[in-house]
Amino acid sequence: MNTCKKCGNKLSSNQKFCHNCGETNDEYQEEIETTNIKTKKIWQDKKKVIIIGAVIIIAIIIIVAVVNGDNSDKEVAKKGVNLKKIYENIDGDDYYATLATDNSYIKIDTNPLDTEEYFSSVAWEMIEEINDELDLPDSLEEKMGETRALDGRITEKFDDVTVSWTYHPDTGLEVMYEKN
Repeated sequence: MNTCKKCGNKLSSNQKFCHNCGETNDEYQEEIETTNIKTKKIWQDKKKVIIIGAVIIIAIIIIVAVVNGDNSDKEVAKKGVNLKKIYENIDGDDYYATLATDNSYIKIDTNPLDTEEYFSSVAWEMIEEINDELDLPDSLEEKMGETRALDGRITEKFDDVTVSWTYHPDTGLEVMYEKN
């Protein structure tokens, strides 16, 4: 409790003015200013906590996204090439192409009936499409096209797939794409 500086009346700290003379209570003003300062400081502290919390949440989201991105890349690498999807996307029919029941290989036969001196251009186009889908070098098609019956079975390994082929005039070109 303090007293009014003008009339000497007793004032409580929560009285804004003296009820006797109307003079401003200085202690009330000081308390209001102190309360305002404390309130501002509390809000400043809360803002800091909110900002720090937001930064931490954003950092966690970024870390989770990066880790999940790495995991999805690892999953793709682990699964390797999707021969079933490639088989479904190639133009042509099942007459020349065979997909293993476990999706581990695709086989293309340019002469499925083993008719002498027969070679299907449709099957050759399927081979070209698969090579493109697997992003295999153009030299592979050249090698396949130049294969002789005397060469036997030829095999080339790539990152995700092993390609082997053989040619005979009576049976045509037979190409197998196997997952590694």
